Amino acid sequence: MDRNRVQELHYITPLANLASILQHGIVSHNRAAALSHLSIANESVQDRRADKQVPGGMQLHDYVNLYFDARNAMMYDRRGMRETMVVLRVAHSVLETPGVVIADGNAASSGTKFGASPAGLASLDPERVYAHS
Repeated sequence: MDRNRVQELHYITPLANLASILQHGIVSHNRAAALSHLSIANESVQDRRADKQVPGGMQLHDYVNLYFDARNAMMYDRRGMRETMVVLRVAHSVLETPGVVIADGNAASSGTKFGASPAGLASLDPERVYAHS
């Protein structure tokens, strides 16, 4: 994927978490554990992520999970909560932050590959990332 194609990133969260996000920012799963918050995470997915180490990086739960497109499997799975959720738009410049890692699929899946940003964008197929279905 060409870096110029990425206009923004997305973060899916319950509306109830907005006050905390305004105060503390968007934080990783592990940092959120110390804050009062509402989780919409799928616990079976979180269990798979709990022990996952990003090659050359930290534990997966030490990263903030952003999406290139919020129209994804998580949003579909949580569609019944749409009245109480929000998608936050995150500046694409976050891709330039040292330590940012890009996954070429669901980060909890065993076949997913990780690459440093922005070079990791090369492994992404924009037609799949931004597909409508």
